[in-house]
Amino acid sequence: MTDNQRTMSPEEIADAAERLYEDKFRSHYESSHKGEFLAIDVFNEDAYFGKYPEDAMEEAERAVPEGTFFLVRIGEPAAFDVGYTCEQNDTVARPIRRYPYRDAGLQPA
Repeated sequence: MTDNQRTMSPEEIADAAERLYEDKFRSHYESSHKGEFLAIDVFNEDAYFGKYPEDAMEEAERAVPEGTFFLVRIGEPAAFDVGYTCEQNDTVARPIRRYPYRDAGLQPA
C-alpha cells in the first residue's frame, strides 16, 4: 500500500476515478460498451472491463489483488440504480430502510 492509498478519502478516490474515466477511458469504451462496467484503479491508472460488475471487479482483483477500485457503469451517471417505491398501504411515517434479516430473526453476514 502506498502513502497515497492511506491518505485518500473515498471522495478523493471517486474524484480521481471519474477524472481518469473522462480523460482516458470514456472515448474508448462508450461507443461500443454502453451499460457495461469498468473497475478503475486510481493508483495504477488502469481499468478492467466486464460485461457485468462482478466480471470487472474479478478481472481487477486478479490483476492487482491489493488494489483500490472504483466501479463505473459505462455511459451512465452511476454504477447502480437505487430507489424506493411506496406500496398502496405505506405511510410517510414508515422508515424507508428495511432490514429483512431482522424480521426473519437472522443476522447480517
